[in-house]
Amino acid sequence: MEKITYEYALAALQEVLREYVAQAPQAHLYDVPVPVKSTDVLSNRLPEGELGLILVAFEAKVGVDINEGRDLSNGLVEDIVRAATEAPEPAGISFSA
Repeated sequence: MEKITYEYALAALQEVLREYVAQAPQAHLYDVPVPVKSTDVLSNRLPEGELGLILVAFEAKVGVDINEGRDLSNGLVEDIVRAATEAPEPAGISFSA
């Protein structure tokens, strides 16, 4: 089975953030980076508790559990995307960019 590529994971995170921004209250929009860069720190830009919602949506989009054995509370995009590329894929699912 193919692993998730870095480019695919980054694009998926950008899509999740675009969806978040489209639905977020107006007050939140000024600080959320879209498109996101690998050096962005989302925890500094999202309201309290929202990083967890973004991570859950991202996991659903890429189809893997990225939090297993990892602390992603710093919200660094590089760590989040790398976690997706290193996560084991569920049986029967394969990903391509």
